[in-house]
Amino acid sequence: YEGQNGFFMLRFTNNPEESLFEDRDQVVVARSMGVVPERVSDPALSRIKNHVYLIEAKLRKETSFRLSSALTIAGDLLDIRLEGSDFLVEGSEEAGISFVTIQLPSAQELFHQALQPDQIGCFSGAGELPSQLDATEKFTGEKRLSRLLTSEFWTHFEANLPDFAEAIPASGSSALDGLFFMPEGGVINKPISGIVVAIGDVEISDGAEIDGLLLHLGRGRLVFKGNSIVSGAVWVSSFDTSGGNLVCDEIQLTLSENTQLIYDSDSVDRALQYLPATQLEWRVIFPEMSLD
Repeated sequence: YEGQNGFFMLRFTNNPEESLFEDRDQVVVARSMGVVPERVSDPALSRIKNHVYLIEAKLRKETSFRLSSALTIAGDLLDIRLEGSDFLVEGSEEAGISFVTIQLPSAQELFHQALQPDQIGCFSGAGELPSQLDATEKFTGEKRLSRLLTSEFWTHFEANLPDFAEAIPASGSSALDGLFFMPEGGVINKPISGIVVAIGDVEISDGAEIDGLLLHLGRGRLVFKGNSIVSGAVWVSSFDTSGGNLVCDEIQLTLSENTQLIYDSDSVDRALQYLPATQLEWRVIFPEMSLD
C-alpha cells in the first residue's frame, strides 16, 4: 500500500513448524514493513534516505468452535428442562447432542433422567435414538478442540471479546450479521447470521433464526421458546476460571415446544469467519533503519 508520505508492505507466510505449502494448524506469520521518506533537512544526516519500521506477528485462525453436533454440552452439572415433544435437535449425519466431560460423567446421566419416552425421537441424527455422543475423547485428543477445556482460553476469550463484538440492538427487526456479545443476557427475537456469545439469562424467542453459532457461557439459564431456530450449532458450558483452574458450575438449559436446533456444518464454517485471529506472538524486528 502506498500513501502520500510513505508506504507499507505486508507479507504472510506459513509458520516454520510446518512446511511452506501445508497449513494444518491455521497459524501464519505476518510481517509488515513501513517506509517513510527522509524528512529531516540536516547536512549531518544527508545519508539517510528512508525511515523503516518492521514488525512481525504470529496469528492463529480460530477454528476451536468448529463443532460437529447440533448441541454440545460441556461440563459435569446439568439442569435441563425438556418441555413437550415437538422440539427437535437434529444432527443429520452427526450426533444430535454431544457431551464433553471435564471431571465426572454426570451430565449425560442427568440428561437421561430428564428425557421422557415421547421425547427420545426429538434428538435425531447419527446412531440410535436419542442421537447422542460422548465427545470427551475427541475434545481432549484434538489440539484445536482441547483449547476449549483450558482456563487460559476462556480468560483470554472473554477479556478480548468486547473489543471485537457488537451488541444486539434492542429495537428493530431487520436481520443482523456479525459477531455479537450479550454479557448480561437478554432476549433474541430476530434473524442473526454469524456468532452470538451470551452470558446470563438468555431467551431465544419467537422470530429468532440464528444461522451460525450460538455460544452460551453460563451464569444463567438458556431458554429456547416458541418457533426459535438455530441452523448451525449450539455450545453450552458454565466454567468458572477465576481461580486459574477450569471449574464446572451448573449448566441451565430449557428446550420448549417447536424449538429447532439443526446442525449445519456450512453455517458453522461461515460463522467462524467472524472471529478475529488470535495473536500468539508479536515483536518489533527493528524500529528504524538508515538506507543509502
